[in-house]
Amino acid sequence: MLEPYRESGINPRPRLPTPEVEDGIESFFVKHISKVRYNFKRKRLEWYVIWEGLSEEQGSWQPLEDLVVDEQPIFALENFRKTHPNAEEITRNPMKRTAGPDSGIIRRKRARR
Repeated sequence: MLEPYRESGINPRPRLPTPEVEDGIESFFVKHISKVRYNFKRKRLEWYVIWEGLSEEQGSWQPLEDLVVDEQPIFALENFRKTHPNAEEITRNPMKRTAGPDSGIIRRKRARR
């Protein structure tokens, strides 16, 4: 017989802070964005958002549509793009990375068998 779901205390899911509600719209505040990734399953870029009032471990991956208000990116996303200008392109197209002493990428020739 099935039992109702009970959340264990071992690894509780991070809870978002209580949103501010204005005109029936919930608003959450972003502290900053720390990284970007490409979600191959959903075929989209996602940004790791650190929420105001939560620790970095309690952040969450968010798609672009959740980081845009009135067709304008939020300040945290603009700030991330200024400090990491190539991060989105490199994440989207990892084969376009350019090797160089400052890139952190090492290219080696593959041995033929």
